[in-house]
Amino acid sequence: MLLGASCGGQSESVPKPVSDSCPIEKPTSGDHCNYQGDVPWCIYAIDKCTSVTFSCDQGVWREVPVLDGAAYDCNSFQPPNAPKEGDGCECRGMLDCTYADCSDRGLIHATCDNTTWHVTESACTRQRCGPSGLECNVDEVCVAHVSDNGPAFSCEANGCGLAPPSCECDRSYCSSSESCAIDVAVVVCKVVIPK
Repeated sequence: MLLGASCGGQSESVPKPVSDSCPIEKPTSGDHCNYQGDVPWCIYAIDKCTSVTFSCDQGVWREVPVLDGAAYDCNSFQPPNAPKEGDGCECRGMLDCTYADCSDRGLIHATCDNTTWHVTESACTRQRCGPSGLECNVDEVCVAHVSDNGPAFSCEANGCGLAPPSCECDRSYCSSSESCAIDVAVVVCKVVIPK
């Protein structure tokens, strides 16, 4: 930066010209900036999966928070686009996904280690539900309503998805007058007798 003498003998800085290209080196928040490019920010790689963004705001560099909301989750890879063993998943995060693709590949369990998909496939098997021969699909849960008249069984959509049933996500199948318990993958709704 060049300094020149002003009339009063004091030094004053000569302003830098406006730049339309991002600095080569990543700036530091709070540093002075003179950037006015076609896009209002500059992006710098941290590693092959992440980056940091800075904007020149009123002559000062400021780090821009990441608000893209574009993170991958298991819903990003639903059949027929479910991953296959060995497919790449670099920079997609650590994922543990289960899909029921019973008309094609079966029950798919796929984990991403942020590099490669590791996939196992098995047949979609139906689960027995009660003594009368009722069978639930792989994406359903067996629900038993237990009262003085004995149990009544039904198959319902598993509120836990393809994960094992639990009262946290399958409690809605029990009425407010019933308690919820899990007994060998069956949601048991039992009438609570007031004391």
